[in-house]
Amino acid sequence: MAALCAVMALAGGSAGCGDDDDTTMACIAGTVTGCVDGLVYEPVVGAEPACFPPVQLRGRVLDLATEAGVGAATVVALDVNGGARSTVAITAADGAYTLPISIARDASGDPVSESVTRRVAASGYQVFPTAPRTALPIDLAGAAPLAGGARVVMDALTDVGLLALSSGGPRGIVRGEVDFAEPGGVLVIATQGGAAVSSAVSDTGGDFALFNVPAGETLVSGYPVGVRVDPVTATAGEVGGVVLVGHGDGLGSVSGSVNVVNGGMGTTTSVILVVESTFVPTAARGEAPAGLRAAPVSGAFSIADVPPGRYVALAAFENDFLVRDPDTRVFDAFGTMVHEDTAVPRVTGGDDVVYTWTGATLEAA
Repeated sequence: MAALCAVMALAGGSAGCGDDDDTTMACIAGTVTGCVDGLVYEPVVGAEPACFPPVQLRGRVLDLATEAGVGAATVVALDVNGGARSTVAITAADGAYTLPISIARDASGDPVSESVTRRVAASGYQVFPTAPRTALPIDLAGAAPLAGGARVVMDALTDVGLLALSSGGPRGIVRGEVDFAEPGGVLVIATQGGAAVSSAVSDTGGDFALFNVPAGETLVSGYPVGVRVDPVTATAGEVGGVVLVGHGDGLGSVSGSVNVVNGGMGTTTSVILVVESTFVPTAARGEAPAGLRAAPVSGAFSIADVPPGRYVALAAFENDFLVRDPDTRVFDAFGTMVHEDTAVPRVTGGDDVVYTWTGATLEAA
């Protein structure tokens, strides 16, 4: 949304929109519109918005096996609830990417503390993160100024390694857009025969790309909180132009309860819904639409404005000092069980569980 800006000076920032001769140029949050010299217009905590050097994530997307760069991969930043916090960046041939993220600034012009994760997809590779791999949070307040003017986060966490898929026959790409009021951060799933074959998250403009879709008739569905989306049928290949249209009717709710036993410091948790077609029972993981979450939960819970579909309810996925009942199995990065021991001694109360590893040699991923 456009807004008129007044000139203001902040340490580490710049004058507001326009130049010395124009102090009322229209500005658009998170863009360079109305700012000079590559600056971006951002909100300021406790003050009027102004123009600042952009905040960017920079890194590389790599093949885990060969460490070669993966080109044409899509990278999008997600907030704590899985919603899109950026547009989509496309990696260069060497896997390098630059991902701008709009963020509020403090009184000194520094980015406020906010953590994001990334979702990365590419043709021929498993989506990151896919259970049991997780994406660690990156605090944007750590963005450091570079000579070129941008504030940049670039470290080991901003690089992402992808796992190559087995051949499994030809795979295509389905591209499209989400067409309703808030199109960013929508979980989009491609299914064949009721099973998920690909997934994506729309960027802040509503665009999405579903990679590695096998040949055949494919149902494309979206799962935004508070909106019912009409599924679209597509034939996999190099398909574009799929449009997901939303409606405000036909929504439901999910209710249940959580039993916290010997919680210690963990007195409450959260509950999320994952789409059943993406759920992997062995790893107890799945794709969770942004916003389909209840917290804090210590007993009964209810999640409203749930779009039509089948879901699995999962608890204790966040840093809440709680875990679900222990599992006696270990899985690799593809979700394949590589070790099982059902004779692990039982522990009660506050005692630590100790186990001597007897399985296969583990490799970092």
